[in-house]
Amino acid sequence: LHIALANHSVTMTAIYVAKQLGIYENYGFDARVLVLEPRAAIAALLTEDLHFYTAIGSTGRAALRGVPVRVGLVALNRPDFMLVASKEIANIEQLRGKVIGGYVAQGTVNVVLTELLRRKGLRPEDYKVINAGTARAAALASGNIPAALVNSVETVRLVKQGFHVLARATDELEIPQSGLGFAGQSSVETRFPSACRASHNGRHPSDRQPERKNGNRAYETIGSIAGRGVLRLRCDPQGMGVGRQA
Repeated sequence: LHIALANHSVTMTAIYVAKQLGIYENYGFDARVLVLEPRAAIAALLTEDLHFYTAIGSTGRAALRGVPVRVGLVALNRPDFMLVASKEIANIEQLRGKVIGGYVAQGTVNVVLTELLRRKGLRPEDYKVINAGTARAAALASGNIPAALVNSVETVRLVKQGFHVLARATDELEIPQSGLGFAGQSSVETRFPSACRASHNGRHPSDRQPERKNGNRAYETIGSIAGRGVLRLRCDPQGMGVGRQA
């Protein structure tokens, strides 16, 4: 069972917890967790070298472009990104004419960054976004860029070094960020019927008898871990998952 993350952040906690507690193994899976940028991950889903991708923003946009992928589960509906700047920059207005560290074009990072700055009064022509990849925090810390959109784990480290948080995306935007995306060449109901069951009740997966089909058990295992005590999860048969507060 191959699961790819877009980055290492607290939004991926459910995946890490399930791996560390051996829950995947209890269900008969040899789960391998890796980090992939969106283009590589979508390509791997299509070749079936990858089973799940947690960056559902990129997965959903790929689906809208006609790529045969689906979003089956939404675990988080607020982006875990913060706009952090060097010690010399105290407010967003000072970013005019500056370079900001982002990610791949049309990726969730850039979408969130552009919309966040728009709401703060800056237009795309007022700044320049460069693709700093997953090394955005390192580029900011080294002084190569004056600002970057980074996740909460990276933000904590940067703040300790004296960098400033200019804006928090979670305060401004409500968009799906973390969940499970997968290749959707055939019907979700046919391939993974347990993915479209009624809302999970948040119990530990060991409280239920595992199903016989590995594909079905994969969905239930990950969905239950993501939902335990945080979300009740259900699946939209059309392929767009829904997460709601428990």
